[in-house]
Amino acid sequence: MKRKIMRRCNLLITCFLCQLFFLCSCTACKHCSRTLSSDQFHSDYSVLVDDSVKNLIGDSIVSIVFAPSKVELYRLSLSPISKDTTKKDSLVAFHDFFIAENRGNLSEYQLSPILFLLSDRDTYPGIEALVTTPFSPYAALRFRKDDASVDIVFSISGGRIKIYTQDTVSSEIKYAQERLFIKYFQSALGDERLARLLQLL
Repeated sequence: MKRKIMRRCNLLITCFLCQLFFLCSCTACKHCSRTLSSDQFHSDYSVLVDDSVKNLIGDSIVSIVFAPSKVELYRLSLSPISKDTTKKDSLVAFHDFFIAENRGNLSEYQLSPILFLLSDRDTYPGIEALVTTPFSPYAALRFRKDDASVDIVFSISGGRIKIYTQDTVSSEIKYAQERLFIKYFQSALGDERLARLLQLL
């Protein structure tokens, strides 16, 4: 019974993500391609966060991540990817890592799928899972609200996130639904390597 429910949930999430990815790819549509202002961002948008998620990551982090005024997307690297000083992003440190690419601000339509995943209690296994692979940063989201910010760094290898407040690691958390996270970042960043990985999963 539980497996049937999980299959249905995964199917609904996948359909939801596909619809949103289609909207984001609609470049001819001004409504889809525009970046929303702070006021528009909050106008008709809210995410219901499960209590277990609040307990896991903390109320202060939840208040920023799930009600941001702006969210920036970065692709990360363990080391600077270029010595070309004209490529400023490739030399910028991001906590313990480096920015490989700055994709700028996300629109409401681009942000909603990842917030849906992060707010779902089924995303987190709830037990200490054995992870044998090192934390390998792939992407990061910087959530801003007023003068505060929270950074979430995603490792595709091992399925983990690190949450940073200022320059301190607030927590490192294992996540489930790994294929959906990979699908999201593959679509958001257009990474062919992740597209090939999805074919194997």
